Amino acid sequence: MNKYFPIKTDTACQLKWTWSTIFLNDGTTASCHRVGRHPIPIDNFDKFHNTEEKIRQRESMLRGEWPQPLEYMHDDEGCRYCEKIEKSGGHSDRQHHLTIPNLSPKELEVTPNAVIVTPKILEVFINNTCNLSCTYCNASNSSQIERENNKFGNFNKNGVTIPTKLIDRNLNQQYIEKLFTWLENNSNELRRLHILGGEPLYQKEFYRCVDFFKTHPNRELELNLVTNLMLAPAKFQLFLQQVKQMIIQRCIKRFDITVSLDCWGDEQEYARSGIKLDTIEKNMQTLLDEKWVYLNINSTLTPLTIRTFPDLVKKINEWRTVRSIHHYFQTVFNPSYHNPEIFGGEVWRTDFELALSLMQQTNPQEITAFNYLNGIWSQLQSTCENTEKIVQLITHLTELDRRRNTNWRQVFPWLIKYEELCGITK
Repeated sequence: MNKYFPIKTDTACQLKWTWSTIFLNDGTTASCHRVGRHPIPIDNFDKFHNTEEKIRQRESMLRGEWPQPLEYMHDDEGCRYCEKIEKSGGHSDRQHHLTIPNLSPKELEVTPNAVIVTPKILEVFINNTCNLSCTYCNASNSSQIERENNKFGNFNKNGVTIPTKLIDRNLNQQYIEKLFTWLENNSNELRRLHILGGEPLYQKEFYRCVDFFKTHPNRELELNLVTNLMLAPAKFQLFLQQVKQMIIQRCIKRFDITVSLDCWGDEQEYARSGIKLDTIEKNMQTLLDEKWVYLNINSTLTPLTIRTFPDLVKKINEWRTVRSIHHYFQTVFNPSYHNPEIFGGEVWRTDFELALSLMQQTNPQEITAFNYLNGIWSQLQSTCENTEKIVQLITHLTELDRRRNTNWRQVFPWLIKYEELCGITK
């Protein structure tokens, strides 16, 4: 019998009770990827799901209040992301997760308003080893960007700051070992484990995590790999066959792959620098054949990706003639100048209307995706142009071009007019 999240206040979010994201590269945590992160004390790692900040957020929701953002976190909107979508009449992350059963922490079965709980979903950023340097990413999540920043040095102009930063590998390794100790004692409570990078397929720690469940089987666990899918096709096929054996041997319940794809064409190869869509096509063909894998695509909507997002929807519709694919989306909140709302909603009307017209609605998952994208569009329509942020976006892209020998004006000609409107000189 399905059991749904029992807390029914107007702001209650299942994620705050059941989900923890931990960033082992810098020892921080959050219970939603929309909100700011805060530290996990290295000597008290086991409390990562019950930090003072997370308890404060849960207590706010018990009172029917929206938790306020962390004051010391630049660009942190806190739960305002969902609040704004809901106020505009859209369907938010919070509302979506309330519809998912059987993920409530065990403590709520005894104490319905408990605020110290055990997570059911764990999302882990292992380290920053990555083969891409996405425009909206940073050195903490990409070793490519870390090397780039250290090569070209600090940048600070028009409110855009790109610092040199060396990741503390020793501290990172300490947090990694703390995670595996925690898993030894708590992995049987998990129902979902999401592994992110950098890029997990290039990280030895990811394969260690997979191997962990060969010796510590959890027959209820859904293991989700979030990947840019830029592994050599032969190596990718070999990896999948190894995981398939784990399913057969009941080491885990199921295996998900969530592919990070934002749009299609030259715009995608610019926005996610290093990606090659021909490699994506080959590996997607493998996934179309391996129907035992639960396949998702996660799209980040930014000013650089919205124009050809409808082309990605067309591509997904093509792939769906072979098998089921779930599709999710979000907008960027940090850095704020990569959030599409800085141009005002009207700029994106044609793109969103086309994308929504192309989206299939043949099953509950597709209907949910349609409603969620429509909610983002509803929220964007309430925004106005922000010249300061547009200046920052163009400043950032111009500096990335200098570092990467690229040319944003060739890929995004529609953006050129904003240079003059904002008084920017080349």
